[in-house]
Amino acid sequence: MVHIKIKRDIRKDAWNWWEACNKISYGTDWKKRVPQKIWKKIYGKTFSEACVFLLPYLRQHYKKHDKELRMIHKETSSLFTQYGQTAFALMEDVTGHPLY
Repeated sequence: MVHIKIKRDIRKDAWNWWEACNKISYGTDWKKRVPQKIWKKIYGKTFSEACVFLLPYLRQHYKKHDKELRMIHKETSSLFTQYGQTAFALMEDVTGHPLY
């Protein structure tokens, strides 16, 4: 049985923001979806340089939206508990490979 654990990881979130603002993926320039005052502090920087801005920014964002983020976490965890096994079985059928 496959399990998904939903957790908040500020360093992985920072990496996601940095990666999104520095690469075009799936034909989308993600920095165009981020306010300019934010992506200008991330774009063209190394991950370490971007973290000087991103980590404090994300800590403040998490603090400001704590109630909403906790609700999303609870709902997402509940959905994976309820429908996860069905989703995993469908993914195995589509890919023809087992999930590990």
